[in-house]
Amino acid sequence: MSSTVTPISIIDYKRPFNIDLGSITEYFCSVLASDGSHNRGALKDGNLLFKDHYVHSINIYKQYTKRTISAKCRAQMKKSTTYQINMIINTNRSVDILEGTCECVAGNGPRAACKHLAALSFALVDYDQNKLYEACTQRLQRWHQPTRKSSNPVPLLNIRFTRLHHNRNEEKNLKYSKFLANYTYAPKASTTLNQLLIKYDQQSSAAAFFLLPGEDKNSFISLPARIIGAVPNSLDFILNSLMLKYYKDHVYLLPIQISNLEQITRGQSSSDQWHEARKLRISSTNVYDIAVQAKDFKKLAKSILDNQSKDLSFIPAMRHSILNEEMCRRRYVTEKDV
Repeated sequence: MSSTVTPISIIDYKRPFNIDLGSITEYFCSVLASDGSHNRGALKDGNLLFKDHYVHSINIYKQYTKRTISAKCRAQMKKSTTYQINMIINTNRSVDILEGTCECVAGNGPRAACKHLAALSFALVDYDQNKLYEACTQRLQRWHQPTRKSSNPVPLLNIRFTRLHHNRNEEKNLKYSKFLANYTYAPKASTTLNQLLIKYDQQSSAAAFFLLPGEDKNSFISLPARIIGAVPNSLDFILNSLMLKYYKDHVYLLPIQISNLEQITRGQSSSDQWHEARKLRISSTNVYDIAVQAKDFKKLAKSILDNQSKDLSFIPAMRHSILNEEMCRRRYVTEKDV
């Protein structure tokens, strides 16, 4: 099998194999392609076997321009079972894997591609990458050597320390509050809402509790639309008559109405009532996207133009957006005087 009688242990070999991932990929792909197989599981499982230290007893036999590498690998499911592996490589840069055999069922033939051969291949790659062929005393220690980078000492008093200042006012102003400003259908609605959101760290759920009744153990879960119980008396001094009228006419529901609406809108996507109730939320129109956009207007414009070429009218929410687009645009232009 070799021109030398005594094998050389990998510990005493003291030279790289010049094997890389390209060599492994080329060998396994060519073998699997010739067998008509498209399964690459051997490489994945072989890498796991190598990382779990299943490969051991690696020896090298020299044969002129070839190297025969023998090793042992424990079986993945039966650690008491050990397979003998043999691999032949040349001495090119990078090397070519010429042959490979294993004692396992998948390792028959002169050119096998089992996971145990893959594990040995990854072990040789690790040997080269980490330069395990070099002795620990072969390189000079460098911990005491000064850095090569030049340094220019500066007196501490001449160093200017700065800190980043955040725009607190911008953090307090919600993006959608600009769209609600001077809302003609409910004057001062945005002012009251902003005060509640800012007070409670901009959490709309906390602010909504001011308009929600106490928890009713017998009530159903609330919908993500206009499902609100009753108006507390403590809010009468905040909401003027016009705003309260709008709330009563468009938002307020009796507990029995909440219960009925919850029952008839189960199934949501197939419920017409659910889509009607959902329309009272902030419209998902392009006008709203433009109003709240702070930067990257080119990206937004491209997105709007791309969506125009698509027919999204079969989506109820998008159909509602398309139908109300012009009305929202006119109202926004009128209110903002742009």
